[in-house]
Formats: sequence, structure tokens, C-alpha cells
Amino acid sequence: MFQPKLCLMALVLLQIMNEPANAGSKLAKAAREPDKDCRIVNQAYVNTRNTVVYGQVGSFMEPDGLRLFHEGRVTPAGAFERYAAQTKWTKLAEPPPAVTPYLRFTDCTYLDGIDGPHFRAYWHNPPQHAEAEVWLTADYQKLSEVRRHFAIYDKLFPSETLATVWDYDVKRVKPPAAEEVVP
Repeated sequence: MFQPKLCLMALVLLQIMNEPANAGSKLAKAAREPDKDCRIVNQAYVNTRNTVVYGQVGSFMEPDGLRLFHEGRVTPAGAFERYAAQTKWTKLAEPPPAVTPYLRFTDCTYLDGIDGPHFRAYWHNPPQHAEAEVWLTADYQKLSEVRRHFAIYDKLFPSETLATVWDYDVKRVKPPAAEEVVP
């Protein structure tokens, strides 16, 4: 026997689960508008880069799993990075810039709220460009994950997908030990 009330409750529950916790906020409503300049996503990028402590791990997405490409840490003791083939960290002269002379993301479209606010966009780091999927933290303030899908003609990563995940937990994101850093 058909149960219309049960179906309605299931639909409402699905809708609630698909929305971020702060879906009624002004920012959440603005995120659902098509946005050529990606104001919310670019602001989250700036906020991320201006955060005092964060870590990021970039990995290539391959059929058999993830392959580590790059790790970065920004701490009060400095900014550090290493690539997969390196055993030691390099201390950077300064952290990655928060503001760039170009928009990092353009043409944002809100997709859903599963695992945080989720957008489709274009990512820019001239001369590289990629289609991207972007997840923000639940409060829309920082990047949580970015997946970049590079075109076949990209010189560095032809036909590759690079996933970068951010971590803001100060207990996990520590500067590397002195002996792990290139002198």
C-alpha cells in the first residue's frame, strides 16, 4: 500500500541531509546564485591562505587510489613544503600568497551541501587552468577540498586530477622537526 506521508517525510529528510547546517544563512543563500567571479569561494581561498596554521596535502586521483604529490604546512614557525619524491621539507621564504593578481576561481556554480558547501568552478594559476570541484568548510569561510581536473593539453598534469585537502587542526599541523628540514 502506498504511504504518501512516509514518502513526504523521506523527501524532507533527504533535503535536510543535503543542506549544510547553516543553509538558512545569508551566505548560504548567496552561494546558490550563479557567480562568475566566485566571490564566496575566492574569499574562502583568501581566508585559508591568511590562516595562521593549516596543512594541505595534494594527491593525484588514480584508478587504484591516491598518489601523494605535495604536502604543505603553514605554522607560526614558518611555511614548509615537500614533494612526494623528497624526504626532507623545504622552508619557504613566505607562505603562499592570499591575494593573487588574478581570480583563483571563476564561474562558480553551487552543487550541493553534502560534505560541506560544494561548487563547480574553474581554477586559475596562469599558465595553468583546470575545471574544479570545491568544498568549503561548513561556515563557508575556508577551503576544505579542491579537485582540479586538468585538460589533456596541460603541460604539467595532462589529463590528471589533483585533489588537495586542507587541515586546520593545530594539534596535527606542526612544523617539521629541524632534522627533517633542508638546511
